[in-house]
Amino acid sequence: MTEAERETERAADRSGRHAWENATVAAATVECGHRLWELLHCGLEVAAAEGARRMGAEHLLLHMLRDPGAIPSRELADMGLDPRTVFARLADYAQRVADPPNSPSH
Repeated sequence: MTEAERETERAADRSGRHAWENATVAAATVECGHRLWELLHCGLEVAAAEGARRMGAEHLLLHMLRDPGAIPSRELADMGLDPRTVFARLADYAQRVADPPNSPSH
């Protein structure tokens, strides 16, 4: 690893710590709404259904795309994104992440 790569990694670590500290402060002052808890629960269900060992952002997005009321589908369409296409591509991505080509199951 080059010195520049090491410095980039150190900067990312500092940035991550800063984000974590800010999130901790926010968590003390901001309450999660019931829709967020529902989203997290459903994201866990999506992850479990595909055999993932941990939930990622892709699982939350997959659930939101399954629930037309959870995201502004019309706005996505206005931007040229078809929610069904986004869902299919995210599902494919989530499967690749859950079961990488070099994993023992292959």
